[in-house]
Amino acid sequence: MISCSPWQGGASRSTVSVFPSFPPSLPNLWLPLRAVTEDSSINCVVLGKEEEKVGESLWERRMERGRTGDFSRVTLDPLTSHPRLVLSPDGLGARWAYGGPEPPAGPERFTAAPCALGTPGFTSGRHTWTVDVAEGPFCAVGVSRESVPRQGPAFGPGDGVWALQRWGGLGRALTSPPTPLPLPRVPRRLRVALDYDGGRVAFFDGDSRSPTPLFAFPATAFAGERVRPWFWLELGEISIVQ
Repeated sequence: MISCSPWQGGASRSTVSVFPSFPPSLPNLWLPLRAVTEDSSINCVVLGKEEEKVGESLWERRMERGRTGDFSRVTLDPLTSHPRLVLSPDGLGARWAYGGPEPPAGPERFTAAPCALGTPGFTSGRHTWTVDVAEGPFCAVGVSRESVPRQGPAFGPGDGVWALQRWGGLGRALTSPPTPLPLPRVPRRLRVALDYDGGRVAFFDGDSRSPTPLFAFPATAFAGERVRPWFWLELGEISIVQ
């Protein structure tokens, strides 16, 4: 139902009902309407559940465009990777390894959880990238604030991390507590979608063209802080798809 009131302060109101048979495949028709006549301007706003539908449909359409139009070439940052993560020379892959030479210590390097950040970082716009997790039975991908803690565990929005985790054969979002995903299987590829200006992070099946996310975090405010791709790997290996 859409409620309309005169734009210039008139007292009258009118209501437009949308019947159940209205085609649900036309979400663009749910956008707020503004009709202008010779005598007055009418401002129409969508109320209640309809307003929520507007936000959801806008988000899905934005992410669908971003999946193809705002592809970002992401690589792993060797200055941040945990000592147990071995990065490929091209920066597109990481594998868990015991032993081996210790990398140089530094303030950016993770020392507690086996994590790494990616480059570049983002302070605006919509960006997507895809990670192959088929060989990483215990891994997670997503985004984090630049200031995410390096010397302690950080696995949720409260710590500045928005991520989806593969835990054996299960998938779960790293909320607090983790949110299990009702999936028959974890996709081989996970596509991360970041809408910085909208404060949104969502995840898609990287092998599917469906605009419906596997999981979408509630909107947040990044407040101008740089946001970077984030990776966690306990066993196996992962690779960024270019």
